[in-house]
Amino acid sequence: MDLKKIFYICLIVFLALFFSGCQEDTKDTNYQIPDNVLFESDIVELVFADITEHKSNGVVNQLDVAFLLKNIAGRSLNINKSVEFYNEADELLYTSDPVQFKGFSAGYIEQEPNPIIEYNGKNASAVSYVKIIVEELKL
Repeated sequence: MDLKKIFYICLIVFLALFFSGCQEDTKDTNYQIPDNVLFESDIVELVFADITEHKSNGVVNQLDVAFLLKNIAGRSLNINKSVEFYNEADELLYTSDPVQFKGFSAGYIEQEPNPIIEYNGKNASAVSYVKIIVEELKL
């Protein structure tokens, strides 16, 4: 083999090895967030949300809101999580009690929805959308 062929073979092998590490990660870690879920926070990211309707005689009598968060603040956080429930006229129907989460590590992604926020008020069937609100606790 002449020097030119060896050079091209080495170049091809090098480029193949170089670009093999540049493949896009196609693992799906981004979940779809329903259109009727709004999110308000600048310290955490919403990575999953789901609303489950419970019906009795064809009428919604309870809603469960489950969600997962990721800490994007770059530091450990103590947070309050709450959910607001709105009707089509943008009227606030209900605000859940805030749930505290202390020691939310930087970069951490919740593995299970905790807690699942429930609304079983008389206006549960009128809920059009929800807003998940996460605020930092000032200790």
